[in-house]
Amino acid sequence: MTEGLAAQVALLTRQVAELQRVVADRVASGGEGQPPVYVTVEEWVRDYLLPGFPRPVGEVGLVRWHWCEQWWRHDEAVTRLTALWYGWEHARLEMTGMLG
Repeated sequence: MTEGLAAQVALLTRQVAELQRVVADRVASGGEGQPPVYVTVEEWVRDYLLPGFPRPVGEVGLVRWHWCEQWWRHDEAVTRLTALWYGWEHARLEMTGMLG
């Protein structure tokens, strides 16, 4: 199971790097010119994701899944959340009115 998770993290890391290259290329070429709604993944998680998808934070009884108060200290979480953030920003530009 650890190998599978490592493979998923590696894939998501590559995808995030590719999205970063695409964004940098668009900015360099004068692309779409629309700034992101959320400047950082931390801002996106705090202001969009957590309020929309609440989960208990920290250790909570017998709950199987929960948010860690310091999610940014977990590479897997940072990689997955960054990929979600980039995907959200991209979808916001592509699908008018679908994400708000």
